[in-house]
Amino acid sequence: MLVLVGAVACGRADAPPVSTPARDSAGVRIVESSAPAWGGNAPWRVAPRAEVEVGGVAGDTARDFAGVRGGARFADGRFVVGDGASAQLRLFDAKGAHLRTLGGRGTGETQFVALGAVFVRGDTVVAWDDRRQRVLRFLPDGTFLGGVRAALPDTTRLGRPAGVFADGTLLLVVPTPVDLMLVDAPVLRVPATLARLGPATAESVASMGTDEIVVRRGARSVSAMMRPFGLNGRVAVLADGFVVGQGNTHEFRRYASSGRLEAIFRRPGARLPLLPADTAREHGVRSGAALTVREREAIDHVWRTVPFPDSLPAHGEIVPDPTGAVWVRDFVRPGDGTSRYQVYGADGTWLGGVELPPRSTLLWVGTDAVLLRRLDESEVEHVAVHRLRR
Repeated sequence: MLVLVGAVACGRADAPPVSTPARDSAGVRIVESSAPAWGGNAPWRVAPRAEVEVGGVAGDTARDFAGVRGGARFADGRFVVGDGASAQLRLFDAKGAHLRTLGGRGTGETQFVALGAVFVRGDTVVAWDDRRQRVLRFLPDGTFLGGVRAALPDTTRLGRPAGVFADGTLLLVVPTPVDLMLVDAPVLRVPATLARLGPATAESVASMGTDEIVVRRGARSVSAMMRPFGLNGRVAVLADGFVVGQGNTHEFRRYASSGRLEAIFRRPGARLPLLPADTAREHGVRSGAALTVREREAIDHVWRTVPFPDSLPAHGEIVPDPTGAVWVRDFVRPGDGTSRYQVYGADGTWLGGVELPPRSTLLWVGTDAVLLRRLDESEVEHVAVHRLRR
C-alpha cells in the first residue's frame, strides 16, 4: 500500500503525487519523487549578497586563502575556515574580524602535515590531518582538546572524513587498496568502506564506490590516474546518520549511524552528455596550469589516450542541513558558473532547487545562514556568510 506525502503537483486535487513512499520487505523506506514538492516557487532562498565576507586580501595572513579545506559556523555567528596551503584553522567573529589562527604546518601536537577537512560540532572545531590520519579538536578560544590517530584495522589504508555525528565520532571514507597488476579493465570504480571512528577503534558500517580511475599499462609498469569527468561517490553526515550518493543517478541512500539502511530516495533526471567542447576546455585549463613543458606534454598525452565517459556525473557534493534534509549540488558543464543545489527533505522527498551566487559552493548550512566558498574573476577564494530564508 502506498501512502502519499508532501505536496501535489500544481496544487490540483487530481494531480499525481510528487512522492510515493512505501516500505519493502526489509523495512527500508522507498521515496520516489516525480517532481519537486515546492513546484516552481522555492520558499528556501539564499540571499544574493553576503552579510560577511573574508578573503581576497593578498599577503594578509588571515584573509589570503589558497585551497579552502572546509568551514563552519558556530551558534553565536563566529566561523572557522581551514586553509590548505598554510594548514591553518582561521577563526573569525560574526562580523568577519579575525580572532585567532590555530594549527599550521608541522609535526607538532597541534599542527597538521596536511590539513584535509574542518567541521564544527557544538562548540568544538574538529579537524583532520590527511597525512598523519589524525583528528584534532579545539575550542574556539584556542584551547587544544587533544588529537587521536585513526585506529583503522588495516594500517595500509588511508581514510578521509565525511563528517561528524552528534556524539562527536567521525565517519571516514576508506578506499580499498587496488593491485593494478590484477586489473584487466581500463577503468575501475574504486570501492570503499565507510568506518565510524570512535575513541579507540574504527567500526565498518557500510560500503560505497568512490573515484573512477583509469588504469594505464606501459611496457614495464602499470599506473593509475583519476578519470577526467569520472564518477565520485559522495557522503553527507547528519546528526544521527548519513546519506550516500554514487554519482551515477539521482538516487540516494540514508543510513543510521550504525550502518542500518533506513531509506532510499530518488528522482528522475538524465545525466548531461559529455561534449567535445567540455573536454577541450578542461584540457586547456590543465595544460595552462602546467609548470613545465614535460608536464604539459604528459597532459597532452593523457588527453589523446584517456577513455572519457559518455556523460557527466549526475550530481556533485552532498551537504547536510540541520533539519535532517540534504543539499545535493547539480553537476554543471565546465566553465558554467551556475551554482544550484537540489534539496531533499528529512523524509527523502525532493523539495526543489536553491540557487546560490555564481561560482560558489556550500561549505556549511545552518538554520538561517549558509557559509559559502566563492571564486572571484581572478580565481581567488573568498569565504562568505549569506542569509538563508526558509
